Amino acid sequence: TASLLLWLVLLPAATAALADEAIPHRVLVGLNLFPNILSVTKGGAADQPQSDAYLLLLVYQNNSSRAEKLASKLRKSTKKINRRQVIVEAVAMDVLAQRQGIGLFLTEKIDDAALQEVSRIAVDRGALLFSSFEGDVEAGAMVGLDVRAKIRPFLNLSSLDRAGLEINAVLKRMSRTVE
Repeated sequence: TASLLLWLVLLPAATAALADEAIPHRVLVGLNLFPNILSVTKGGAADQPQSDAYLLLLVYQNNSSRAEKLASKLRKSTKKINRRQVIVEAVAMDVLAQRQGIGLFLTEKIDDAALQEVSRIAVDRGALLFSSFEGDVEAGAMVGLDVRAKIRPFLNLSSLDRAGLEINAVLKRMSRTVE
């Protein structure tokens, strides 16, 4: 009985720890879509021949563990985009301004002020900002997911335009868009 009581006391804490480590399905779907969107996007930082590699930044505010797991997953699945090597880094919000990537992927839901700051950085640098989280595309992320009967890309055309990025016409036609 003492061990059962201990188990019942510790179960909620153990369950919470496991839930923290669980990565939402829409984030995993977004992570798989992210390099494909980058491969058909023209303009911005991707068109500037600064190196032979593309730097992709997985941005987090609080959960570095999730960001590192997602970065590892992306490194394994994406070796090249448009014949260029891919370098993937997990980056905290507070050092993002010091990094120069062609694509930014939000690994967790961040507060509105932080999203505005990340969006400003992405636009200023001509980098594509992808967020899988509901409401983020309307709030300034350039690309996300529209999850209804089926999952499809969701594009913020004005954010893309401000960053100097042009999305492939076929992709644009099959996506939900917002100005």
